[in-house]
Amino acid sequence: MNSFQALFSKLTETPEPVPERNEIDVPKEHELAPGVSGAEQRQRQLKKVEEGIYSKALTIMDGSMAGFELTSQELGAKGPPERWVRELGEQGALERWNIARSAQLDKRSAPMALSIAQGVHSTVTRARAAEKGKTQPLNAIVVNMTLGELPKFEEREVIDAEGEEQEWGDV
Repeated sequence: MNSFQALFSKLTETPEPVPERNEIDVPKEHELAPGVSGAEQRQRQLKKVEEGIYSKALTIMDGSMAGFELTSQELGAKGPPERWVRELGEQGALERWNIARSAQLDKRSAPMALSIAQGVHSTVTRARAAEKGKTQPLNAIVVNMTLGELPKFEEREVIDAEGEEQEWGDV
């Protein structure tokens, strides 16, 4: 039997029955709330994801800025300062300390998460402001040019093919 015959024989078999809509198990988080449209539900889920990403970006930016309050001894230590441990707990202080130390590196050596967090923060902030109507997105390029003295051209008389003098409006 060649491959065409094998494919054709599968097509002639009886297909499996398609389950009814009520037979499919829908996860609880994907069920529609009463009175809420599917589009609105998806919008809410996207907002939750956006808030999580934005929160993480703020944490990274806060940690990188906190690095500037550390002394050189604290930066060279093997762990986070005690005041951070008291304030944030062991795990939170360790995360903040790692971010703060990374922020002290030059741009080439620093982890990409620092620049990504800055981009996420500015983009989400701008989008939220535009959504509320406080700002209008502007696609404009401002070009500043410094011109030197404009060239001066010699004035000439314009004469048409018939030998008559022309005015500028007539040309």
